[in-house]
Amino acid sequence: MKSRTMDFPTVSLLLLLAGGLCHSQVITPVGVTATSSLDANRDISHTISGAGLSGGGTPILDQTHSNNVNGTYWLGAFAGGQVLTFDLGGANDVQFIHIWQYWRDNAAWANRAIQSFDIAYSTDGGSNYSTPVAGPVGLTLGTAATPVQTLDLGSVQSGVTHVQFTNLQNFGATDFFGLAEIRFGGPGTGPAIELGDPEVTVLDYDQAEATSFLSGEDASGVTLYWGTVDQGESQTGWDDSASLGAQTAGGAIPDPAALMASLTQGTTYHCRFYAESASSSATAWSNAASFTTPNALQLTNPQASNVAYDQADVTVTSNRDADTTQLYWGESDPGATATGWDNGPVSLGAQSAGTFPAETLSGLTENTTYYFRYFCESSSPVASTAWSEAGTFTTPNALELTAPAATNVVFNQADVAVTSNFDTVSMDLYWGTSDPGATTTGWDNGPVNLGAQTAGTIPAETLTGLTELTPYFFRFVATSSSPVASTAWSDAGTFSTPSENPSAVITPSAVTATDSLGSYPIENTINSSGLTSSPPSVAGWTHVATPTNSNDFSWLGTRAGTEIIYQLPSASSLDYLFFWPYWGGVAARSLTAFDISFSSDGVTYSTPSTITLGAPGSATEVFDLGTQTNVTHVKFDNLQNGGDVYAGIGEVRFGGDTTTPGDPYGTWAAGPWSGTLSDDSSELDFDGGGLETGIEWVVGGDPTDGSDDPGNTPIYNTSDPSNFIFTFKRRDAAAADANTDIAVEYGSNLSGWAEAVHGTDGVTIDDSTDLGGGFHEVTVSIPRTLAVDGKLFARLKVTVTP
Repeated sequence: MKSRTMDFPTVSLLLLLAGGLCHSQVITPVGVTATSSLDANRDISHTISGAGLSGGGTPILDQTHSNNVNGTYWLGAFAGGQVLTFDLGGANDVQFIHIWQYWRDNAAWANRAIQSFDIAYSTDGGSNYSTPVAGPVGLTLGTAATPVQTLDLGSVQSGVTHVQFTNLQNFGATDFFGLAEIRFGGPGTGPAIELGDPEVTVLDYDQAEATSFLSGEDASGVTLYWGTVDQGESQTGWDDSASLGAQTAGGAIPDPAALMASLTQGTTYHCRFYAESASSSATAWSNAASFTTPNALQLTNPQASNVAYDQADVTVTSNRDADTTQLYWGESDPGATATGWDNGPVSLGAQSAGTFPAETLSGLTENTTYYFRYFCESSSPVASTAWSEAGTFTTPNALELTAPAATNVVFNQADVAVTSNFDTVSMDLYWGTSDPGATTTGWDNGPVNLGAQTAGTIPAETLTGLTELTPYFFRFVATSSSPVASTAWSDAGTFSTPSENPSAVITPSAVTATDSLGSYPIENTINSSGLTSSPPSVAGWTHVATPTNSNDFSWLGTRAGTEIIYQLPSASSLDYLFFWPYWGGVAARSLTAFDISFSSDGVTYSTPSTITLGAPGSATEVFDLGTQTNVTHVKFDNLQNGGDVYAGIGEVRFGGDTTTPGDPYGTWAAGPWSGTLSDDSSELDFDGGGLETGIEWVVGGDPTDGSDDPGNTPIYNTSDPSNFIFTFKRRDAAAADANTDIAVEYGSNLSGWAEAVHGTDGVTIDDSTDLGGGFHEVTVSIPRTLAVDGKLFARLKVTVTP
């Protein structure tokens, strides 16, 4: 079929006032597509669903939209643009576009709202479209309760079946386009006076009240009609009516609500409002609303309590006194009928309004589900009967194994026990690193036959041969013969073994990330906000879920290119990483792997290794890091997840030992070269590169590489006509160390030296330049007038006191 282009008149689109000033026919699209949607919660279909509109019987163009709830708006990718196509469900004459803007409480996100677009129309079911023309101007950003913004196309577009938006522009965001809700409007100004759908509140079995929303012109008179048959837009035939007098437009009417009295219990009614304009001959009818009155007598909240293996107490609540009361119960629920029950009726006589006294059902069978219903009759205030809803309960096993507990947990063994309510003729124990459930198959170990046991807590059984830092699960199963033959499994008990060589749990003192969503800061990963740390071993700690839109417990940031650096309180020897994942929100944001590397100075990091994570959940993931010595900073990068643009982390801790404070030089010397630097004497040039190890400590050199570290060696400048300039790189930790003395000395020969002191003999010392990474640049200016016979020497001297 040859494609053709349909030409429509060029129209100017003018922005009208927001909110209900265009009383034309409102056209709700029956379908909509977009080039892409972020996910199911932000799908384009939400823009025509009305899910986020305020409702309340108010005419739709007077309603506002709440954007902060997922499932009520659309987000689509910014890159590559978007094409939005709206199916109007048949041929329509279109003159208006009604838009509720996307909005979020984050200013950058609010800028995703659509600012402008090009528009085209189809009159043949979407096969061909007119040439796009520039769309509306003047759209503004949304608000917390976003009102409609109505756009006038300037002329009527006739016979339109589909509308298409292209060339979308937003308010400056570069990640997504956003739209909350959209409708289209037919030609004309519509009715001068309008009534919204009635809002009905049923007050009792014999009365209800109703309101509507009046818009347009004030009404000289409003009438509410009701009856058991909807008479449509007719003032005759209704069972009853109430004249409500003059009413003012722009709000709910009447205030207080109109009362419909003398209704019949258990009956369906219909009602409509009718209004006459106070300033014209216009009239209006609301749509019909339907409601059903309840029975005068109502039985609610059937409850079971004190449920044992052979009996249970049941009750129900009545809103009125009952003349007669009957109870039915059994292993199935035949419904609100006196036939088909295993037991009943049990006649309970007259009962007072409120919760009835409990009735005990006896002779029950263990591990069986039961149902029960009450039936009552009353004569006041009117004759009435009522059935309750079905109550239900399940009897437990006669034998119950409860409170499985582990004690005396060490790295390779643990004691476990359980409590039984009856003597048992046999009991077995199963255990392992996973929990297959109440079954004899799938366990790593068991059955361990424990024989007959006396009611109460059984003697502890010791599990041996365990592995350190490992979660374990265990269950007991037992059989009893009295009071009835019964078999029961316990719930799963669990514990985690500690390390064989326990190390301290180290909480980072600071953390930075190259990207964080404003509401999900990286500090959440070290502040224990979601961490439950009550078990004795960190391997047993848990982290709460992070539901969608929650910002209290986890970090979220852009996955690609993000680096996270954890700073430790002091130089430490690390053995373990304890990691709690982001979970419970968008699953694809949970990390599956990342690279980890270590630094002793926050500048130079070790070769990365990869941490591969398991399925996300609340439990600790423990990773053996080997032994990483003299670590001050740990870096996570190359983050991997399920494909989402954002990545998440719950909480992070490390296991190890902090280095004894007070010896920064010793800490540095025990760094990455500790296996090579066999003699860390500060005055020794260990690698023969030309710098003493103490100087390498100050300037950031490598004491084992056999060079003078040219990038870190002090330099001098003789080009200044007045001063000899001596410059060196100084480690901040060395400058702060009371045991490290750093001095620049000068002299006219190589045997007599004077220390350069700022302000003495014209010497100036400037150490204000921050080089980053824990270093400053120091510049010492020595006047040339201090030279003797044209000779002036300078040197850097470092003395480290053991």
